[in-house]
Amino acid sequence: MRPQSDCSGCTDQNQAASGPSEWMTVAEMQEYMHAGRTKAYELIKAGEVRSYRLGRRILVNRLSLDRYIKANGTLGDQPNK
Repeated sequence: MRPQSDCSGCTDQNQAASGPSEWMTVAEMQEYMHAGRTKAYELIKAGEVRSYRLGRRILVNRLSLDRYIKANGTLGDQPNK
């Protein structure tokens, strides 16, 4: 019999039970920050938020997005240019 590892929080099942994922899709990012698709991809392309490509999907780091929002305010707070 194979021994079980003592790895709390390292499986998808445990992650779902513990709270939101560290990474999110671009669609989830849009919903999270109430932004449009263009704005989301602009932030990714400019390197304002950490991201990586997994196959055809782009995943965005939630912590870097939170830092961006904290530093720049919400999108509704920014003046029109």
